[in-house]
Amino acid sequence: MAVILMMVALPVFTKWIQNTKTRSIAESLQNGIRLAKTEALRRSRLVDFRLTAATPGKGAATSKSGTNWYVQQNSALLAADSTDANYNLYVQGSSQSDANSNVTVAGDVDVLTFSSLGRLTNTGAASYKFVVSNPNGDRTLNVIVTQGGQIRMCDPQITLSSTNPTGC
Repeated sequence: MAVILMMVALPVFTKWIQNTKTRSIAESLQNGIRLAKTEALRRSRLVDFRLTAATPGKGAATSKSGTNWYVQQNSALLAADSTDANYNLYVQGSSQSDANSNVTVAGDVDVLTFSSLGRLTNTGAASYKFVVSNPNGDRTLNVIVTQGGQIRMCDPQITLSSTNPTGC
């Protein structure tokens, strides 16, 4: 009896695990973008959120489809910053690709730059979207960043309304 129950429940549990991996990556991206915004406000400098497929680190190559990310101060430094040998441009990074190998990210851009006012300096669009999906799961999540600095995660399968704030 228990074996039959496990056979029936296994596909549901598998899909749930895959959807959890998708959410984990989406939350990681959202938190990384919030960190970049906060660092820009704290440092009163331009700070980048950079998506990468490489190991996160200062100057790592960026990629619109990377699941890893890092935050660093923009290379447009003030003169006082460039003379301090101990000044660290790299803030923090996160490597998610090993634990969540099936999850994919498709971003509108590979770098988001926040100003000291917490607003994006990227031009060209009112908002930027990162689509996080998993072919083995049935849930896709979007992380959306507006020019004004609003950062939110939403479900594209749900319509945004006053009763469904998780929708896109």
